[in-house]
Amino acid sequence: MRESLKEFLEIIESCNQPTAFHRAMLENLFLLYSKGWKQMGLTETEKETLINAILDQFSKLK
Repeated sequence: MRESLKEFLEIIESCNQPTAFHRAMLENLFLLYSKGWKQMGLTETEKETLINAILDQFSKLK
């Protein structure tokens, strides 16, 4: 796994509190990765990994 992908996943996993801040952070990360993944140099597989991690983190906050 690329180092940058590990760092992105760590950021996502750090949003582990059910606060408005963490929810907003996850929403912004979702938009960033779903819209700007090519500009960030991510592969489609890496994008899917990040999106799935975000959705998983959202489900843990509920």
